[in-house]
Amino acid sequence: WQGDVGHLQDACVQFADALPFYGTLVGCWDCPLVQGVLHRTKSRWLSYGLDSQAHYSAREIQQEGLHTSFEVCKGQRSLGHVRLQLAGEHNVRNALASIVVGDVLQIPFDRSCQALAEFAGIARRFSVVGQASGITIVDDYGHHPTAIRAVLQTASQVFCGKRLVVLFQPHRYSRTQALLQEFATCFQRADVLMLTDIYAASESKATVHTRDLLHAVNEQGHPQASYVGDVSAAVPQILQVLQPGDVLLTLGAGSIACCGKQVLQQLQDQS
Repeated sequence: WQGDVGHLQDACVQFADALPFYGTLVGCWDCPLVQGVLHRTKSRWLSYGLDSQAHYSAREIQQEGLHTSFEVCKGQRSLGHVRLQLAGEHNVRNALASIVVGDVLQIPFDRSCQALAEFAGIARRFSVVGQASGITIVDDYGHHPTAIRAVLQTASQVFCGKRLVVLFQPHRYSRTQALLQEFATCFQRADVLMLTDIYAASESKATVHTRDLLHAVNEQGHPQASYVGDVSAAVPQILQVLQPGDVLLTLGAGSIACCGKQVLQQLQDQS
């Protein structure tokens, strides 16, 4: 695909149409773009989501610290309850997707529930790095606007009432440039936002600077956003901002993960 979201959606429809006659496409009904693909494909499909109009839906979602429980419905029929060792509605959707696939493969619902209950997540997905001096440090791989919104929503629920300090490392010049306005509005739940230099990955041509992102964020009225430069210079600046009771969330797909560990070590050394 090339060009725009319309071309991307066309490519997804073409891919879905290539499924064999015995295949089933499983898509998230909560996403309008995915709905468009499902409606256009010639293949058999099933939907999941928080929307009750999906073939499989989640209801009565309960957030209990870093755990989540919910009821799974197939149409209007309740299949039972699921409990995850993970937080956030995005993980509810992920769990639903696996349940749908399991059902298609005739895996009993109880077995799917057991596997989901035992799954402890993967590295850099809302990973609690540690706690020191009354400060909790969490690290997440989220690096595009949709994932960032989901992570910040989860953090605001799990750590309700606590100040959320976010250190974000933009990933790739091209992504930052293309999604600049989406990035500008996805940090609204962060009480304090600190932006590092862009992680270039495989790109060599700088088409945008973090200051451009900061300007866009400030135009949206963020109360406290700043540019902190290179990742290596971020830790001392974070330590000046953090207060007992805060939650520090490090975000990005580059080298940002090291910062949380360094901040934790510094806090432990000071205590």
